[in-house]
Amino acid sequence: MAKRPIIAKADRESGPGAELLALCQRITEHGKLTEEGIKELIRWLRNNKAVNLPAKDYLTEILSQIAA
Repeated sequence: MAKRPIIAKADRESGPGAELLALCQRITEHGKLTEEGIKELIRWLRNNKAVNLPAKDYLTEILSQIAA
């Protein structure tokens, strides 16, 4: 498994990094990850394939392992 990435401050404050962080916070705010939350994350990852963000690659890898 890839090393767990840190989202840089600049990435957390704008653009896709901010979107990803907000999404992750929203879908886990109740302390558990639902099937709908996972589907929403997968949609975001698919729609942002070209984004250069290590956290995106890390989450994609984790979701692939879960699906296997």
